[in-house]
Amino acid sequence: MATDSGVHAYTEWAKSRLDEMDATVSSMEAHIKDLQARGQANAEAALAEMKAKRDAFSAEIDKSRASGEAAWADIVGQMQANWNAFESATKSYMDSATEAAEQNRAAWQARAEEQMKSWQASLEQLQNAATEFSGERKADLEAAIEKMKSEGDSARARLDNLSQAGSESWSAMMKALSDSRAAFEKANTAAFEAMKRAMK
Repeated sequence: MATDSGVHAYTEWAKSRLDEMDATVSSMEAHIKDLQARGQANAEAALAEMKAKRDAFSAEIDKSRASGEAAWADIVGQMQANWNAFESATKSYMDSATEAAEQNRAAWQARAEEQMKSWQASLEQLQNAATEFSGERKADLEAAIEKMKSEGDSARARLDNLSQAGSESWSAMMKALSDSRAAFEKANTAAFEAMKRAMK
């Protein structure tokens, strides 16, 4: 069972990234027609690249579902390369869509919302799992869950503040998403490590 919790941390990592990719692609597809002709052609090429990287990422998840924790540790490196290529294509798209600041903000907002959904889903799963433990094991897991909740609340506040500011650059918005994603991954890993300790 401990192996399952380790694999779960990796699958949560992958799922949260895939959800963010889906939200980005959906938002950009909805607004691409609003771009000027030259920018639209470049944006379409970048969007095609984004879709290809998202699909490759999704295929890796599907292929790896039955893998153990050690295999997932290796697979994450491959998935990270697809993520980095997706981010690069997203930047290319945004560079092509410079006249569409509202579109960029909508894409950023969609990604931020998906991140917060991932935080909430992980918290709910961990809280449900914590009910199966008692004593010190439960206390350790509940402390990790509480820390994850606190980190999630802080990330949400930072994203909400940036969203309300209104005039932030794309790079500032992407940095906020990256910081939030890193905090989620760190908190998620710590919580699942606490679960593994509780299962021993």
